[in-house]
Amino acid sequence: MSTRAGRSRIAVVVVVLLLGVLAFGFSAGWFERRPSIVLITVDTQRPDRLGCYGHPTNQTPGIDALAAEGLVFEHAYCDVPWTTASMASVMTGKYSPYHGVTLPSSKLGQEAVTLAEVLHARGFQTAAIIGSFPLDAVYGLNQGFQVYDDTFTTPLIAVPDTTVTHVELSPDAPDLGESIMEKMKNDAFRKDEEVTDAALGWLGSRDPRTPFFLWVHYFGPHEKLTGDRSFTEQEPDMVAYDGDVEKTDHAVGRFLDRLRTEGIVDDTLVILHSDHGQNLGESDYVGHGIRLDEESVHIPLIMRYPRRVLPGSRRTDVVRNIDITPTVLDAVGAADPTLAGRSLLPPRWWKRLTTPLQVPGNAYFETRLPTIIFRPQVIPDLGTILGPLRRFGLRTYEWRYVASEVVGPCSSGTPERDGFGNWSIPEPVVLDPARCKAIRRYKLFHESDPAARDVDVAATQAPVAAALDGEARGHADHTPETAGNFALSPEQERKLRSLGYLQ
Repeated sequence: MSTRAGRSRIAVVVVVLLLGVLAFGFSAGWFERRPSIVLITVDTQRPDRLGCYGHPTNQTPGIDALAAEGLVFEHAYCDVPWTTASMASVMTGKYSPYHGVTLPSSKLGQEAVTLAEVLHARGFQTAAIIGSFPLDAVYGLNQGFQVYDDTFTTPLIAVPDTTVTHVELSPDAPDLGESIMEKMKNDAFRKDEEVTDAALGWLGSRDPRTPFFLWVHYFGPHEKLTGDRSFTEQEPDMVAYDGDVEKTDHAVGRFLDRLRTEGIVDDTLVILHSDHGQNLGESDYVGHGIRLDEESVHIPLIMRYPRRVLPGSRRTDVVRNIDITPTVLDAVGAADPTLAGRSLLPPRWWKRLTTPLQVPGNAYFETRLPTIIFRPQVIPDLGTILGPLRRFGLRTYEWRYVASEVVGPCSSGTPERDGFGNWSIPEPVVLDPARCKAIRRYKLFHESDPAARDVDVAATQAPVAAALDGEARGHADHTPETAGNFALSPEQERKLRSLGYLQ
């Protein structure tokens, strides 16, 4: 064979190999255009109040359509059942004890690295349309957003015959607590249709040649109060929140329809979730923030991304709000293995299979709000006490473990609740502080057994409870890596119960 012929054959082989590599690269998505990212947060949305999660009567066609076009996670959990801390976890991909937003006196530290910062550094346009003041820029979640629209129009606590004015929140205010109370009575949130209007306005102004990250936060079915009625008098209104769910769905659906009509939805990773759930009378509690019941920490999570997700899919493994940032980074080719969360996107080759990928994992959750406002607890040998508490727990596919600890002095007696929801003991018996600090209660529920979900089996499943306690305590006792704090007065802490976080 001549040298020339040999070279020709080698050239042919090289060309064939290059074509094969290119073909594989295209099929594997190496040359895909980076997707845009839309994150939709619906405040206080329970999954079981949506049609796609099985509600028999609620009309939620907008969110249901998104679910039909994408992937529904049946067992998704937030790590904190109140807004600011939960969204800090979403934006950092870290649990609350690690990023440091654990109390209303906390704000996200400047040292934290947010999803918006990472995407902006990679050339994404970044914008947030925020629906309520617990996510005001003062709390630090605006890091990395070129546009952070936290303009609010409506009072959370409506006071009759009062003109609504703008109240500026500032960490340098002499009494931030008083400013927050005034904020609640004035421009505390904006209606969901206004949020959609602002989001559509930003979409129309963006550069269509550049991928974007847009976070749209709806206040949704979060309770709205009036200033002329006590908190307890308004609890029946808070329970009947399904009408607000349907109103929110209409606003979300209108926003999603614009993505479809503009032809950008199929090149966009759309994620819809809630910051936390809501107790609606379960465990004799209405609200969120101080309990870790399934109703408070179980959230909806829906993902639409036709490049890697088959429509109409459902997953039953346990997933977490801290998995959202790793999922987005995976989609844009910027995976970060140092994050505690994991990507929820399946490998590209998995899309050819009809069975959704299932990844075993556990979800950690906590709340430290009971350390501010105390709620009566029945403690063996001590009776009913009031004392500062922290709660933390773990959810696996099979189990839900919740621990409660008294972390300061407490008193015993017969508690009474006034019309504003405040608990007190008229004739308290002060207990030994050291003894109070040693008080611990824990419960274990067998979630995979529908007939026993409300039955505490900690006594008969002690090894399981001990193992889950060890894992949960490893998170709960972590020293925050980043944190900022406001100097909040006791008066603000008392007033924060008006948000429904504290009771």
